[in-house]
Amino acid sequence: MFYSDHGTKGCGGGGGSSVTPSVTPAVTLASLAITPANPSVVVGASQSLTLAGTNSDGTTAYITPTTQVIWTSSNPAVAMVVEGGGAVIGLAPGVVTITATIGSISGSTTLTVPTPTSLTFPVGTNPTSIAIDASGNAWITNFGSNNVSVLSSTGTLLNTIAVGTGPVSIAIDDVSVIEPDGSIGFSGNVWVVNNGSNNVTELSPSGTVLGTFAVGNGARGIFIDGGRTVWVVNRGDNTVTGLSPSGAVLVTYTVGNGPRSVCI
Repeated sequence: MFYSDHGTKGCGGGGGSSVTPSVTPAVTLASLAITPANPSVVVGASQSLTLAGTNSDGTTAYITPTTQVIWTSSNPAVAMVVEGGGAVIGLAPGVVTITATIGSISGSTTLTVPTPTSLTFPVGTNPTSIAIDASGNAWITNFGSNNVSVLSSTGTLLNTIAVGTGPVSIAIDDVSVIEPDGSIGFSGNVWVVNNGSNNVTELSPSGTVLGTFAVGNGARGIFIDGGRTVWVVNRGDNTVTGLSPSGAVLVTYTVGNGPRSVCI
C-alpha cells in the first residue's frame, strides 16, 4: 500500500510516479600517449616507443599487439619508423614528430636526432687502421711510430704497445671456441700487420706480445676466418699467407698483382 498527503490510493489509481532507467555511456578510446616523451636518438641508433591509451571513463585502454596502430614520422629522412611500428631509427640530425593513430584518435611526441659531436683523441704518429674489441676498446695501428694505441670506449689512453716496423692493419680474433671445460669463449688476441718488417705481431688482450711471425713482402691486409686461420695479404710479392692461431705458416698462395686486402 502507498501513502500520500492526499489520502489513500488504490493500486489501480492514477497519478503514480514513473521511473526512468539510467543508461551507462559506452566506453570509448579518448586519448593516446607515446613514451618516452620527447626522446632523443643518435644517427644510426634506434629508439623503442610504447603506446598507452586512456578511455572516456578514465580507465586505461588495453592496446593489444593486434590493434591497428598507424605510426608515422613527420620527416622520414631524419627519423624513420621501423616497419610494424613501435621503434624509430635516427637517420640525420633534426627534429621530427612521431605520431601513433588508432581510428580517429592520435598521440604524438617530438623526437630529436642530435648533430654528432666530433671528439679527438691523441694516439701515435700516422694512424692507419682500427679494430674494436669485445670490451669496446679501440686498437689503433700507428704506422709512423711503430706501435699500437689502445683507447677505452670513452677515449682514455689505456696502453701503447711497440710492434714491428710500419704497422698498417689490425684484426682481433673474436671467433668462438670451445674451451677444455666445455664452455664457449674466444681468445681476443690482436694481430698486427707490419708492412715495413714483413711480419705480423700477435698481442694478448692485455697488450702482451705473444709472438712475431714472418709473412711475405710488403704485408698489407689481414682477415681471421671462422676456423681462426689468419690470412695476410702480401702486396710486395703478390701472395697471401695463411697462419694458424699459433702463428705457424699453413699455406701461401700466389695471387694477382699488388693485392691490398682480403675477406672471406
